[in-house]
Amino acid sequence: MHGCREFSWQQRLSRRELLSIGTAGLGLTLPQFFQLHAASASSERSGSFGSAKSVIFIFLHGGPPQHETWDPKPEAPANVRGQFGQIATAIPGLHFGELFPRCAALADRLTVVRSMSHDNPNHVQACLPAMTGHQHPPSVRSRGDFPPSDSDFPHFGAVLDHLRPGNQQMPNWVQL
Repeated sequence: MHGCREFSWQQRLSRRELLSIGTAGLGLTLPQFFQLHAASASSERSGSFGSAKSVIFIFLHGGPPQHETWDPKPEAPANVRGQFGQIATAIPGLHFGELFPRCAALADRLTVVRSMSHDNPNHVQACLPAMTGHQHPPSVRSRGDFPPSDSDFPHFGAVLDHLRPGNQQMPNWVQL
Protein backbone atom coordinates (compact mmCIF):
# COMPACT_ATOMS: atom_id res chain seq x y z
CA MET A 1 0.00 0.00 0.00
CA HIS A 2 2.17 2.83 -1.26
CA GLY A 3 0.83 6.33 -1.82
CA CYS A 4 3.33 7.15 -4.56
CA ARG A 5 5.00 4.30 -6.39
CA GLU A 6 7.45 6.65 -8.14
CA PHE A 7 8.95 7.77 -4.83
CA SER A 8 12.30 6.33 -3.93
CA TRP A 9 14.15 6.89 -0.68
CA GLN A 10 17.26 7.51 -2.80
CA GLN A 11 15.52 10.54 -4.33
CA ARG A 12 14.78 12.27 -1.05
CA LEU A 13 16.05 15.78 -0.45
CA SER A 14 18.65 16.79 2.06
CA ARG A 15 17.54 19.09 4.85
CA ARG A 16 19.42 21.96 3.20
CA GLU A 17 17.66 21.38 -0.14
CA LEU A 18 14.28 21.17 1.58
CA LEU A 19 14.85 24.42 3.49
CA SER A 20 16.04 26.12 0.32
CA ILE A 21 12.91 25.09 -1.58
CA GLY A 22 10.64 25.91 1.35
CA THR A 23 12.20 29.34 1.82
CA ALA A 24 11.75 30.14 -1.86
CA GLY A 25 8.08 29.17 -1.65
CA LEU A 26 7.60 31.22 1.49
CA GLY A 27 9.20 34.24 -0.14
CA LEU A 28 6.79 34.05 -3.05
CA THR A 29 3.74 34.02 -0.78
CA LEU A 30 4.88 36.20 2.09
CA PRO A 31 2.45 39.09 1.37
CA GLN A 32 -0.50 36.69 1.23
CA PHE A 33 0.70 35.02 4.43
CA PHE A 34 0.70 38.34 6.30
CA GLN A 35 -2.75 39.22 4.94
CA LEU A 36 -4.16 35.90 6.12
CA HIS A 37 -2.43 36.23 9.48
CA ALA A 38 -3.87 39.72 9.99
CA ALA A 39 -7.34 38.57 8.95
CA SER A 40 -7.28 35.61 11.34
CA ALA A 41 -6.01 37.78 14.19
CA SER A 42 -8.81 40.29 13.67
CA SER A 43 -11.59 37.70 13.54
CA GLU A 44 -13.15 36.53 16.77
CA ARG A 45 -11.92 33.09 17.74
CA SER A 46 -12.60 30.98 20.76
CA GLY A 47 -8.95 30.08 21.19
CA SER A 48 -9.66 26.41 20.61
CA PHE A 49 -8.96 24.25 17.59
CA GLY A 50 -12.19 23.11 15.98
CA SER A 51 -15.47 22.26 17.62
CA ALA A 52 -15.35 18.47 17.78
CA LYS A 53 -16.30 16.98 21.12
CA SER A 54 -15.63 13.32 20.29
CA VAL A 55 -13.91 11.18 17.67
CA ILE A 56 -15.14 8.11 15.83
CA PHE A 57 -12.09 6.61 14.16
CA ILE A 58 -13.03 4.29 11.30
CA PHE A 59 -10.01 2.16 10.50
CA LEU A 60 -11.16 -0.95 8.69
CA HIS A 61 -8.08 -3.11 9.22
CA GLY A 62 -8.56 -6.27 7.22
CA GLY A 63 -11.94 -5.05 6.04
CA PRO A 64 -13.11 -3.90 2.63
CA PRO A 65 -10.56 -2.31 0.29
CA GLN A 66 -10.28 1.47 0.03
CA HIS A 67 -11.63 1.54 -3.54
CA GLU A 68 -14.90 0.03 -2.24
CA THR A 69 -15.19 2.46 0.67
CA TRP A 70 -13.55 5.90 0.94
CA ASP A 71 -11.58 6.15 -2.29
CA PRO A 72 -13.54 4.76 -5.26
CA LYS A 73 -11.76 4.58 -8.61
CA PRO A 74 -14.52 4.77 -11.25
CA GLU A 75 -12.08 5.36 -14.13
CA ALA A 76 -9.85 2.41 -13.21
CA PRO A 77 -9.96 -0.87 -15.15
CA ALA A 78 -12.80 -3.18 -14.11
CA ASN A 79 -10.46 -5.57 -12.28
CA VAL A 80 -9.17 -2.67 -10.14
CA ARG A 81 -12.24 -0.56 -9.41
CA GLY A 82 -14.27 -3.35 -7.80
CA GLN A 83 -17.87 -4.39 -8.17
CA PHE A 84 -19.53 -1.46 -6.39
CA GLY A 85 -20.05 2.05 -7.72
CA GLN A 86 -19.60 5.43 -6.11
CA ILE A 87 -21.99 7.97 -4.61
CA ALA A 88 -21.71 11.71 -4.16
CA THR A 89 -21.19 13.05 -0.66
CA ALA A 90 -22.21 16.24 1.11
CA ILE A 91 -18.95 17.75 -0.20
CA PRO A 92 -18.89 18.55 -3.93
CA GLY A 93 -16.29 16.47 -5.76
CA LEU A 94 -15.84 13.94 -2.93
CA HIS A 95 -17.23 10.46 -3.57
CA PHE A 96 -17.51 7.36 -1.37
CA GLY A 97 -18.27 3.78 -2.27
CA GLU A 98 -21.98 3.20 -2.79
CA LEU A 99 -22.20 1.05 0.35
CA PHE A 100 -21.73 4.12 2.57
CA PRO A 101 -24.75 6.38 1.93
CA ARG A 102 -25.09 7.50 5.55
CA CYS A 103 -21.40 8.39 5.80
CA ALA A 104 -21.70 10.23 2.46
CA ALA A 105 -24.51 12.35 3.90
CA LEU A 106 -22.27 13.29 6.84
CA ALA A 107 -19.09 13.87 4.81
CA ASP A 108 -19.00 17.57 5.72
CA ARG A 109 -18.45 16.45 9.32
CA LEU A 110 -15.75 13.87 8.52
CA THR A 111 -12.05 13.94 7.86
CA VAL A 112 -11.00 11.42 5.23
CA VAL A 113 -7.28 10.64 5.07
CA ARG A 114 -6.25 9.11 1.76
CA SER A 115 -2.53 9.81 1.94
CA MET A 116 -1.37 7.06 4.30
CA SER A 117 1.21 4.63 3.00
CA HIS A 118 3.81 2.25 4.37
CA ASP A 119 6.61 0.03 3.18
CA ASN A 120 6.03 -2.79 5.63
CA PRO A 121 4.59 -6.01 4.15
CA ASN A 122 3.36 -7.02 7.62
CA HIS A 123 0.02 -5.24 7.88
CA VAL A 124 -0.26 -5.83 11.63
CA GLN A 125 3.02 -3.98 12.17
CA ALA A 126 2.10 -1.38 9.56
CA CYS A 127 -0.93 -0.34 11.61
CA LEU A 128 1.25 1.01 14.42
CA PRO A 129 2.20 4.28 12.66
CA ALA A 130 -1.47 4.91 11.85
CA MET A 131 -2.51 4.37 15.47
CA THR A 132 0.40 5.97 17.31
CA GLY A 133 2.33 8.13 14.87
CA HIS A 134 5.52 6.14 15.56
CA GLN A 135 7.36 3.48 13.57
CA HIS A 136 8.63 0.23 15.06
CA PRO A 137 12.34 0.00 15.68
CA PRO A 138 14.13 -1.69 12.74
CA SER A 139 14.94 -4.77 14.85
CA VAL A 140 11.23 -5.35 15.55
CA ARG A 141 10.17 -4.71 11.94
CA SER A 142 12.31 -7.61 10.74
CA ARG A 143 10.41 -10.10 12.90
CA GLY A 144 6.90 -11.38 12.42
CA ASP A 145 3.99 -10.31 14.60
CA PHE A 146 5.00 -9.32 18.08
CA PRO A 147 3.31 -9.04 21.48
CA PRO A 148 2.55 -5.67 23.09
CA SER A 149 5.20 -4.31 25.43
CA ASP A 150 5.62 -1.54 28.00
CA SER A 151 7.76 0.39 25.50
CA ASP A 152 4.94 0.70 22.94
CA PHE A 153 3.68 4.19 22.21
CA PRO A 154 0.05 4.83 23.19
CA HIS A 155 -2.82 4.91 20.70
CA PHE A 156 -3.83 8.46 19.82
CA GLY A 157 -7.22 7.86 21.47
CA ALA A 158 -5.49 7.09 24.77
CA VAL A 159 -3.51 10.31 24.39
CA LEU A 160 -6.77 12.19 23.79
CA ASP A 161 -8.26 10.67 26.96
CA HIS A 162 -5.18 11.69 28.93
CA LEU A 163 -5.07 15.26 27.62
CA ARG A 164 -8.80 15.89 27.64
CA PRO A 165 -10.75 13.65 29.99
CA GLY A 166 -14.37 13.38 28.86
CA ASN A 167 -17.51 12.90 30.84
CA GLN A 168 -18.15 9.38 32.07
CA GLN A 169 -21.34 8.91 30.02
CA MET A 170 -19.77 9.31 26.57
CA PRO A 171 -16.23 8.36 25.52
CA ASN A 172 -13.94 10.88 23.81
CA TRP A 173 -13.20 8.40 21.04
CA VAL A 174 -14.35 5.12 19.58
CA GLN A 175 -12.50 2.99 17.05
CA LEU A 176 -14.37 0.82 14.57
